[in-house]
Amino acid sequence: MIHDGIKKLVQYGVETGLCQEADRIYVTNRILEALHMDEYEEPEQDYKEVDLEETLKELLDYACEQGVTQDSIGYRDLFDTKLMDCLMPRPSEVSARFWEIYEKEGAQAATDYFYKLSQDSDYIRRYRVCKDQKWVAETPYGNLDITINLSKPEKDPKAIAAAKLAKQSGYPKCLLCMENEGYAGRLNHPARNNHRVIRITVNESQWGFQYSPYVYYNEHCIVFNGQHVPMKIEKAAFIKLFDFIKLFPHYFLGSNADLPIVGGSILSHDHFQGGNYTFAMAKAPIEKAVSIPVVCAGRFDDPELADKAIGEGQIDMMGMGRPLLADPDLGNKFREGRFADIRPCIACHQGCLGRIFQGKDISCAVNPACGREESYAIALAGTKKKILVIGGGLGGMEAARVCALRGHSVDLYEKSEQLGGVFIAAAAPDFKGEDRQLLEWYRKQMADLSVNVHLGAEATEETVQGYDEIFVATGAHERRLNTPGFDSPNVTYAVDTLLHTKIQEENVLVIGGGLTGCEIAYLLAKGGKKVTIVEQAETILNAFGLSAANYNMLMELLDYYKVRIIKNAVAEKYENGIVTVVETEKNYPNAANRAKRMFALGAQGMKVRHEIPAGHVVVSIGYVPETSLYEKIKGEHVYLIGDAKEPTNIMDAIWAAYETAMKL
Repeated sequence: MIHDGIKKLVQYGVETGLCQEADRIYVTNRILEALHMDEYEEPEQDYKEVDLEETLKELLDYACEQGVTQDSIGYRDLFDTKLMDCLMPRPSEVSARFWEIYEKEGAQAATDYFYKLSQDSDYIRRYRVCKDQKWVAETPYGNLDITINLSKPEKDPKAIAAAKLAKQSGYPKCLLCMENEGYAGRLNHPARNNHRVIRITVNESQWGFQYSPYVYYNEHCIVFNGQHVPMKIEKAAFIKLFDFIKLFPHYFLGSNADLPIVGGSILSHDHFQGGNYTFAMAKAPIEKAVSIPVVCAGRFDDPELADKAIGEGQIDMMGMGRPLLADPDLGNKFREGRFADIRPCIACHQGCLGRIFQGKDISCAVNPACGREESYAIALAGTKKKILVIGGGLGGMEAARVCALRGHSVDLYEKSEQLGGVFIAAAAPDFKGEDRQLLEWYRKQMADLSVNVHLGAEATEETVQGYDEIFVATGAHERRLNTPGFDSPNVTYAVDTLLHTKIQEENVLVIGGGLTGCEIAYLLAKGGKKVTIVEQAETILNAFGLSAANYNMLMELLDYYKVRIIKNAVAEKYENGIVTVVETEKNYPNAANRAKRMFALGAQGMKVRHEIPAGHVVVSIGYVPETSLYEKIKGEHVYLIGDAKEPTNIMDAIWAAYETAMKL
């Protein structure tokens, strides 16, 4: 009879994947050792779809009868966990398999594997968890989840009496410590022989990821500090939370450490609880605490989201500020369903917040008439003219748009196959959705206003003949470096990097700490790369017109993603995957108002060389105006606009084009 139980348990291990077919003899011998048995005869009967609870009961009854363990809930739990450990893979094997699945199939597939293993191993006792009582109660404040947990066994009198006599131990220090992994347990500390922990990096330190054996909700997980330190809600707590959900975006994570009543939480050990579940509070509408309408604003310009929020009773109205600066007719366009006709706010803050901080009137980078509606109103021109626009970037398209609205006949020549110029690359990152909307808006304007767009057509001296007014918006090309080694295929420039390059290497060095260079650094670091920025000047993000809000946000993102920044520095050479960077170290005071060096460095500073590993180098050091055609055709009715005049920013390009076109 006992031999059948042993065979069934081994078969269960093979069926669930806890052990392999080749492990049968080894696992059998380990179970025999746990049961203090010296002999075993393989039963002839084959077993399939083994009932784990029934099989463990059979083996536990035998162990109690033979005096191997005592017959109480506490002792039986300790012993059946020891039996399950005979089937278990080593922690390193579980971890390797977890991360292999994570890399090949994604985070959800990896947690599916780990959750199933935690159940199959009987760490999560399915036959107890299924006894829990769970239901949803409808209340005036929304639905409420209620759970009565019945999966924790009641302590029996024998165990309580024995625990009083047991030697007190400080190992593990608590139920959440890493040392619980594989721990045999004792009457006052549950057995964890079959417990496995996945090591993850949170806030640059090692943390553990495991599941709760009591499953208060679906895939109830616990994420805990690798060190036994108390819980504390501070700025670092939010970094930890975001680090986790970046790894496992399908899970939520939270903390109840600051609540006055925290149930069974172990506040002596820093940890969070999460899982694959949506709580009632996440679905609950906002409680009406006031009798006046509730308005939600702040980059809230999605009408579908507004309809959903209003329909669910979360808000009464959608409020907009900056989007109305970009397109004052936005409300009417919403109502009429003309979403593609809305000129989007791109959150650049150059015309609104930036001008406010400069003591100027509020306006908008993409709407030059904002705040000057009367004086900048577009009216039909007294004389209809034939207009040529050379270049289909933002400046060129804005000039064409305004001229067409004023009744002129407009031809636009763009030598590439699409409109947008260098802004196509600028709008490529995943966080530039509004920029891409602005591009589409401009392209639609060209079609709606019947601008004669010639794509793949490069204008020449012959092309310009016969036009009354000519706009030259030929843009700019990237500044190049002749640094030794920069002819490598692993060196790319900003536009090519944003549009075409899939960087595989882990270490990336970005030459140039302007706006584009820093955005590329953020994009790469967000994607898991180790990024270093090298900037020749004393500051980064020294971009003309960049508002304080955007500057501060990007600086914080670079800091959050651990982007290394070396200023007053240039790249000397690139060889064998190493960039030699020469930094001019100045004796600036530090936070304690002390000089960095004990001795005076002088105005010239001190040269310091850095050898920086870089599988890939991105160069982003600005643009040079493209004026070759302008120099050939310049004259009284030829206007140089946009980056072709001076590479600055979006607002300058659009405003200059608007103002010039208004004068014709």
